[in-house]
Amino acid sequence: MLSREQISRWSCQVLLPEIGLKGQSRLLESSVLIAGVGALGCGVAGYLAAAGLGRLVLADHDIVEIGNLHRQMLYSTADLGVPKVVAAEARLRSINPAVDIEAVQEELGELRTRELAAGVDVVVDCTDSYESRYAVNAACLEAGIPLVHGACVGFAGQVMTVRRGGPCFRCVCPEPPAPEDRMSCSQVGIIGPVAGIVASIMAAEVFKLVLGIPGVLDGVLLAIDAQYNEFAQCAVDVWDECPDCAAYRVEVEKR
Repeated sequence: MLSREQISRWSCQVLLPEIGLKGQSRLLESSVLIAGVGALGCGVAGYLAAAGLGRLVLADHDIVEIGNLHRQMLYSTADLGVPKVVAAEARLRSINPAVDIEAVQEELGELRTRELAAGVDVVVDCTDSYESRYAVNAACLEAGIPLVHGACVGFAGQVMTVRRGGPCFRCVCPEPPAPEDRMSCSQVGIIGPVAGIVASIMAAEVFKLVLGIPGVLDGVLLAIDAQYNEFAQCAVDVWDECPDCAAYRVEVEKR
């Protein structure tokens, strides 16, 4: 049962027929692991905490640097040198004092992701390296936990949701690019609003997954071009020999 204060805080969400009082109660009971609290993780965590998600697990090994501040909106100049998960936790509690936060200052590998993901409803991949993305992808498939993947650089971004039975991140990118071909924000740049757009869509995917709302980007890569305001949904073909999801796809098909 929601209290009067809770109904007042989330009144605009509760008005939506897709959410209502029942959906808001479900949000309060839900938990999400956010892997990476950089530009995307800040946006996703901010929206989810403000929306009344009950528990957030924040995992990141970095500290706040001055070059982060134009796009990582949970942090301020006073946070320079502070671990990102520590600064993010403080900011999120100021937004919603009731949110339960577990701050983990670690770089996630596959095993650690499985440990942290145990018991959560959704994992959100906001990491910025291919090694981390593959690790999170494999761990979520093994655990059967929905994964929302996102990435952005320059004026471009992408979002995809991965669930057992469909294509996964490794189906999109079977092998990482050569080091000299990899693009990162520190190498080629990014404007802050692109991260905000991508993070907002990722947070909306979490809402739909937790509440069972139709429209999840299953097996679809949403490509975003903020320079020309273009959005394109690209169907992702399953890779029959994918080492991450092929076995689980067969398992789902047999049921």
